[in-house]
Amino acid sequence: MPIIEFAWKSGDLQIIEEVDGPATMNPREFIIRLLKNYNRVAMLRYGKNADLRSLVAGSIKIISKYNAKHSWEKQNACTLKNHLGLYDALKCEVCHITAKRYDLVRITIDAKYKARCYQKCNTALLHLAKKTSPC
Repeated sequence: MPIIEFAWKSGDLQIIEEVDGPATMNPREFIIRLLKNYNRVAMLRYGKNADLRSLVAGSIKIISKYNAKHSWEKQNACTLKNHLGLYDALKCEVCHITAKRYDLVRITIDAKYKARCYQKCNTALLHLAKKTSPC
């Protein structure tokens, strides 16, 4: 899923936002639908007092082709065990770094990927590309 940056305004207020967009839809169409849906809900909720949002012309940018969050995929059929306890081996579907999940929430990225740049997919992909380039 791409990360899309866009600007909207309501009266004198102008805000820049980032959203996760769908991979199958045109980003401009997605943002227009998003704002129309917000305005529809605001009108239902507040009536004439609603602050309606409008898109700032030329403000839609695709920041990254990949979502910043990892998309983990379980690698083992049976739960594994080490000195810290039971865990599942995980691998990110996008950037292919590995991790371990010790319970339903706690995910620990493996030691070789401990650097800050591996915390998000988009920065991990950039770093891995630099590591594998011949120069």
